Parts: sequence; C-alpha cells; structure tokens
Amino acid sequence: MKCPVCGSGARDIASSDPASLSIRCLVDGDYDLDAEGARALGPLSPSERQGVLSAAIRAKQPGHRPRITLATIIGVRRASEPAGEDVAASLAPLNLERS
Repeated sequence: MKCPVCGSGARDIASSDPASLSIRCLVDGDYDLDAEGARALGPLSPSERQGVLSAAIRAKQPGHRPRITLATIIGVRRASEPAGEDVAASLAPLNLERS
C-alpha cells in the first residue's frame, strides 16, 4: 500500500479500532487514520497532508499513535485560512456524511 500522507511505501498494521486504519510508513512512521479523515485527506496537497500529520503528532496522547481525523484536518485548515472563511463549507464537497 502507499502512505496516504506522502505516497511512500507503507503497510497496514494492527489497529485497536475497527473503524480506522493503522499505518506504518517508511517516511512518516506509525499513525492511525479514520475513514472520514482518509476521505478528507485525499484531495489535500502533499504539504497540507504533512501539516495534518504534524498536527496529529503534536496532539497525540503519550503512549498512543498520532490519529488523523476529520477534526484534525478542519483544525489545520482553520489555522491556515484567512479569518472568516468557512472551512467546514470548503470540505462539504467531499461528501463526508456519516454512514
């Protein structure tokens, strides 16, 4: 498989949460990615994806892998967008309705 963040070689590793992937990337290391996060991560640029992983690394709890979620992506987008822009609306075309 390819890493959803950088595109390098990666593999799926054991996940404690059946609703998410646990990824081991040769470049980015180990991290978790939930389904909504995966859909929202795809259209981002490589530098935006790296920024999202960096935010997940900073927010991780000790003893846990970084976890990329839709909330992580929205938080990064809010921090980088001009004040007043509706980040949630900009992600709406991704059709991220919960299943």
